[in-house]
Amino acid sequence: MHLSEVLRLRAVPAAGICLEVTRRCPLHCAHCFTDSSLESAELPADRLLRFADTFAIGPGPQIVVMSGGEPLMRPGLVTALAERARTAGARTYLLSGAFFATRPTVPAAVLAAVEAVDHFAVSMDAFHEREVPGAAVFALLELLLSRGVSTSVQAVAGHADELIGRLRHEFGDQVPVLVTPLVASGRAAAWHRAAKAPAEQTLAPCAMAAWPVVASTGAVTACCNEQVVAGAAAPHLQLGSIDLEGWPEIRQRCLTLPLPRALRTFGPGHLAARHSGPPGPGYCATCLRLPADAATGERIAAELDSPFGVLAESLVERSIRDGGALGFARRYGAPAYAELVESGSRNGTSDGPDR
Repeated sequence: MHLSEVLRLRAVPAAGICLEVTRRCPLHCAHCFTDSSLESAELPADRLLRFADTFAIGPGPQIVVMSGGEPLMRPGLVTALAERARTAGARTYLLSGAFFATRPTVPAAVLAAVEAVDHFAVSMDAFHEREVPGAAVFALLELLLSRGVSTSVQAVAGHADELIGRLRHEFGDQVPVLVTPLVASGRAAAWHRAAKAPAEQTLAPCAMAAWPVVASTGAVTACCNEQVVAGAAAPHLQLGSIDLEGWPEIRQRCLTLPLPRALRTFGPGHLAARHSGPPGPGYCATCLRLPADAATGERIAAELDSPFGVLAESLVERSIRDGGALGFARRYGAPAYAELVESGSRNGTSDGPDR
């Protein structure tokens, strides 16, 4: 499975689900989105596996994302989750920091987990190279490509040019790259400051409310914002718990609850201006401040069902379909590097084996 196939579906509501396999990680990257450490939390494996069993109660997710922390600290669980996803007709994407790349050989259980998923992405940029040398990650990529593993690299903007040059020198266009902005979240919040313009009051749909996220507590949220995933912020973005609901119930809530649906259609700036006052200092900050009371939910549901709402939702769906992987990468990644997500693909599909 090519990276572009994942991104083509990333904005499609309930087309995928993200699993926080663990928040633990042996690395100490300065820009870590989750501020993970070896002492961070993780769910017992049996709770995640029970939930994954419900993927087979159709319609299941098309893509299952596994991340962390470092998911390959639990290679057996990754393999088991990949098997359950495949049984349910889903494909899997795993994002790793490749902490194991410095060892003489890749541990057998880790290699088995990597080969069990349909796409393996590795974080690699100036911050990661302080923890895992670039030469070690390049050797890992060479090994995985030789074994037919579909791979990509994820990097942060501002530190990507030299890395991309090295990747092209070593691998040509075989390895797609997703370049994302550096955000002031997790560990980076202590040192990275970025100007936050108020959210626009015009329509600015949020695709990040498209795929449910299973947090390390078992809570399921409607987006991957760290403040939401790590705590109890924003009740309007809570979809349930894997201990109480299976995939069918979570999928239904993702598709039908007024606030997530309205965020995907209108965006937080429009909703704030209409229902709670001026937008706050930043797009996500405005969303986190939206009210979650029943009366506001009823007003938002009525707006969605109005002729304006029906037209807006239709236009957003068409934009997602027409924009594809490049459209997503241009909006949520670094636009100057968007075309790199299709490297090594032919019309957005993998040239290699679709494992």
